Amino acid sequence: MASRDVRQVRRVLELYAGIGGMHFALDEYFKSADEAGEKISIMAVDINPSAKLVYDANFPSAPLRQIDIRALKDAHFDGVWLMTLSPPCQPFSRNGNVLDVEDARCESFLFVLAMLARLTNPPENIIMENVKGFETSEACRQMRDVLRKQGYRFKEYLLSPIHFGIPNSRLRYYLTAWRDPADKSELPKELPPDELSEDSVKTVIDAGTTYSELDLRQFLHPSVEIEHSAPPSLLIPLDILAKYLMVLDIKFPTSTTTNCFTSGYGRYFKGTGSMFCPLPEHMVNDSWL
Repeated sequence: MASRDVRQVRRVLELYAGIGGMHFALDEYFKSADEAGEKISIMAVDINPSAKLVYDANFPSAPLRQIDIRALKDAHFDGVWLMTLSPPCQPFSRNGNVLDVEDARCESFLFVLAMLARLTNPPENIIMENVKGFETSEACRQMRDVLRKQGYRFKEYLLSPIHFGIPNSRLRYYLTAWRDPADKSELPKELPPDELSEDSVKTVIDAGTTYSELDLRQFLHPSVEIEHSAPPSLLIPLDILAKYLMVLDIKFPTSTTTNCFTSGYGRYFKGTGSMFCPLPEHMVNDSWL
């Protein structure tokens, strides 16, 4: 008879899983927990079929369920050890017209909040990510209200990879929340939105910790060192370079920051994301400027 696995099972519910960013961030912990005798059971959910293809390729042992979050039942949330979520950011961003809870793309998040509010055994821990601007939204106010009523302690941050030495500028809202009956500390009070700022990073990074400023060379595949290694489809035509050079956000191997891609990347050239040049910066400056 096969031996029965009696290890503790920690259920993880990964909502709006996308291509697996949250899973990737937690993967080392999952591995160490498994080695320590804890069994991790992951349920990842996203409605996007393209996201499922990439997620399943990244994590074949925990395939994503391509369903609408509003189809989930109480049992999917009840007793979960960790719930992660990255709800659609368009309702809270300028490009999405900041319609907030009136935006149809916010409906599934409001469904999640309603679920949390009525559960008798809601997820023990929550990690959430969204765009800067969510912290001042009505949706965020409702979320804080639900968390307080359900006895969660929580902290909120505005963080960017550059705070940790990673050469990418992507300021985002993060929340960590936890329910611990043994924790008798005071529940979070309502804070004015302007008290949540980039300075909140100081509560995450220890005062004595310093992060080296890394440049792109630490993250590039060796093949990009070859001048003509890029496929022609990825190269910017010379006439476009000549026309838009002064507005292009060109980054080099020694650059210590990059900017986020937007949906207009490849179609528009100003403010849609960084372009990469494998040549030394001085060569471009000498030739074009």
